[in-house]
Amino acid sequence: MRALTRSRLAGLAGVLLLAAGASAQEGVSPLETPAPDGSGMYSLYAAPEGATFLSWVEEAGEGHALRFSELQRPGSSEEVTEDAWGEPKLVAEGSGWFANWADHPSIALVGENRLAAHYLVRNPEASGHYGYGLKIVYSMDRGATWREVFSEGLRNVESYSGFVSFTPEQGGFSAAYLTPPPGATDPADMTLRLARFHEQGYQLGNQRLDPDVCSCCPTAMATIDGDPAVVYRDRVRNAPEDDVRDIAITRKVRGRWEPGKPVHADGWGINACPVNGPAIAATGSAVAVAWFTMASGEPEVRFAFSQNGGESFGTPIRLDGGSGRGYTAVTMLDDGSAVAAWLEVPSSRRGEVRVRRVYPDGLIGPSVKVADAPAGREAGVLQLVRVANEPPPEPEEDEEAEDEADEEEAAEGEDIEEVFDVQERLMVAWRDGKVRTALVAVSALEF
Repeated sequence: MRALTRSRLAGLAGVLLLAAGASAQEGVSPLETPAPDGSGMYSLYAAPEGATFLSWVEEAGEGHALRFSELQRPGSSEEVTEDAWGEPKLVAEGSGWFANWADHPSIALVGENRLAAHYLVRNPEASGHYGYGLKIVYSMDRGATWREVFSEGLRNVESYSGFVSFTPEQGGFSAAYLTPPPGATDPADMTLRLARFHEQGYQLGNQRLDPDVCSCCPTAMATIDGDPAVVYRDRVRNAPEDDVRDIAITRKVRGRWEPGKPVHADGWGINACPVNGPAIAATGSAVAVAWFTMASGEPEVRFAFSQNGGESFGTPIRLDGGSGRGYTAVTMLDDGSAVAAWLEVPSSRRGEVRVRRVYPDGLIGPSVKVADAPAGREAGVLQLVRVANEPPPEPEEDEEAEDEADEEEAAEGEDIEEVFDVQERLMVAWRDGKVRTALVAVSALEF
């Protein structure tokens, strides 16, 4: 296939966007989910080899059920001719669950046909609003059957254990989570811990990564150069002044976990939890982190790159248009750029799910609206993953005519080059009455 060079395409795209006013929905394709009305507490996960999973919680009788679906790609079977979510499968169901928009269940492919998931269960003797713990379940047959492999905090009365994130490791997987320190009575007292599991599902270890963290912001994990890392909202107590609650990263380096350190010293002082955690993605030693802060006195969605495995990060870039509310997500692309998603609230009545591409040199692409959404927590914590590349269908052309066209182009000396064109897309998930998803063409995020 012949195509213009990438530089000429980028320049042309920029001219077209300026001339046409850059339609907010250009390159965005809604993809219906099997999640019913009222569903929520969703998560997305994409494995490096291309599998993409969506999980959600729905009501089931007097309780709840955690279900998941795997994305079916064209060519995966004779029946699949376009992208579609497969039939939902059950992870777990029961009564007495804690269903919460921010502390939501998750799912991850952590090995060949091996899935890990978690959900939250309330202590029937709980005396406060919280009083819940977490359960991790594991499947070795791609979700056909599940078994419980870990629990934490099921006896919590006033506090809680949750905000779990997963990442695969060689021979197993790890789960980061928040849980109160032993003997704590204040729900604001919280630690960050990590549980490690063998690929057969049994626990290998459990350790504390940070003794004092922000109590109700989601965690996020990624694999950096083969080793796990966790980003989270830290808590540095400055009584009687406000606590500083900036985003921190802790990494496993040469077999040992390093103490957490700020991704950037925002200096956001607040004596409360903003319920707004960070997002992380990594490819090799390139790391991208997106987060929310009000350190400047106004809400901002920030982004920073690291090119040395998270040892240090560059100057943050602001992504939002002045009314960002956070709930960020991020993913990496092959060329070293990253794409971030966040919730923008240009008015008090409705919000917008937006995505933006960021390049390692600091350039940022246009802010693209994926969809309208509720203005606050009803939209949930946004999810964003990269969908496996798919080569475009081969055009049915006459070979002799194609050869003649190639010869004519070569004779005219056009500025062309041979490229392998792929349909590179992203998947975004949010909630608007139920769990919704959309595919976004990466080409729509270019200049």
